Amino acid sequence: MKKLKLLLMFVLVSISVIAQTSNNVKKVYIDDFDLDTLPKNHYIQVNIIKRGLSSSYVTVVDYGQLIGNNTPTIKDETGIIESFKSNMDCVNFFYKRGWKLVSHVLVQNTLPMHYYVLQKE
Repeated sequence: MKKLKLLLMFVLVSISVIAQTSNNVKKVYIDDFDLDTLPKNHYIQVNIIKRGLSSSYVTVVDYGQLIGNNTPTIKDETGIIESFKSNMDCVNFFYKRGWKLVSHVLVQNTLPMHYYVLQKE
């Protein structure tokens, strides 16, 4: 009887660990909006602009919201504001969180502007 109880307890703990692991999906927040609340196959546009001669980038995500004068901040699942080292660093950030690249357009003005369209998988 004790072996059966021990086995049952082991199975329940294993199921609990598996459930917690499967729910450990990395999320993306734009300001305080959780992009995971968007429906599957929803599209977003990610605009990336390099700041002159510096190595920093301005990244703006448009998921259909009203964008005011402030640049929306991109946060990870822990609430840390993300800054990207390159365009691909940004695209990979979204890919790891369930978004696939659909298209890319480069506009060469004074500063190069990259427009990426991503789709939620």
